[in-house]
Amino acid sequence: MATHDTIALAIAGDERALRSIWAQHAPHIDAVVRRLVGDPDLSADIAQEVWIQIFRALPSYRGDSQFGTWAHRIAVNRTLNALRSARPYKPAFTHEHTCDIILNGDGRTFPRHFEPRLLDVFQDVHLKLRTIYVQLCD
Repeated sequence: MATHDTIALAIAGDERALRSIWAQHAPHIDAVVRRLVGDPDLSADIAQEVWIQIFRALPSYRGDSQFGTWAHRIAVNRTLNALRSARPYKPAFTHEHTCDIILNGDGRTFPRHFEPRLLDVFQDVHLKLRTIYVQLCD
């Protein structure tokens, strides 16, 4: 578990602390991205984006939840955004297509890959997320 001291050092730019956080949490975070994406090469690209976001967001970590839970949420959100957005390595998915993959699977990703409570919440709010997504894209 990443300690508050390690996180504080990482925020201050300590490279060893950053490596420690990455080494401890990379197996889980990278697995989350792989399960959502399926394709190993695409997963590696998106996981790199996820880790950049986690490290950039470190100063906003308040400690209200375990660090791994906080990082997991960033990984899921960033991965879903990457799937919806055009990237140099892939075309954009529509919001509907992304939701369909999460809720019904696509042969590589299945609903069972998600934390059941997170999937339940997603099922309840995905239409609201679509509204927000459409508003932000306009």
